Amino acid sequence: MMNNIKLLFLFFSMAILVTACGDDDDSSTANQLNYQGESLPLTAGVLESYGSNADGSFDWDVTIVGGTYTVSSDGISGSGNGPVIYLDLNTNSSTGLVNGTYEYSDGNRMAFNFVDGAVQATTENSEITAGTVTISESDIDAVKINWSLEDEDGNPVTGSYSGALTLVQ
Repeated sequence: MMNNIKLLFLFFSMAILVTACGDDDDSSTANQLNYQGESLPLTAGVLESYGSNADGSFDWDVTIVGGTYTVSSDGISGSGNGPVIYLDLNTNSSTGLVNGTYEYSDGNRMAFNFVDGAVQATTENSEITAGTVTISESDIDAVKINWSLEDEDGNPVTGSYSGALTLVQ
């Protein structure tokens, strides 16, 4: 009888340990825009090249959307209702995004900064005026982008996107 109780206790202890030890990756905050007290889901994104800049850096625009927007190699389409985050990033590569932290710079283009950005929760745009964007995976089929920004009224704009970007041609 005592052996059965010990085995039962061991079984429950192992069950608790197995279910308590999981992946610590917090996927509940992936693919969302946090803005004006709302957490809005993001579903797709586009990447568009604007070529080289005068300083030798390269201009890559990223736009990530949710709601009724859709993306294709022609760009973004839809009724215009839903979250949008737009980032005008500058890299040191002519072939695409590069892993790193991009700092906001008001008009001064150089590698690893961004000079323009906008955010939309539903239908109205606000300009981005401060912050950082971090790219930890830059393959167009599997990017990981996090941002901690501020809009023109001082409101925080945070979020992340993990997934593919469609190249606009």
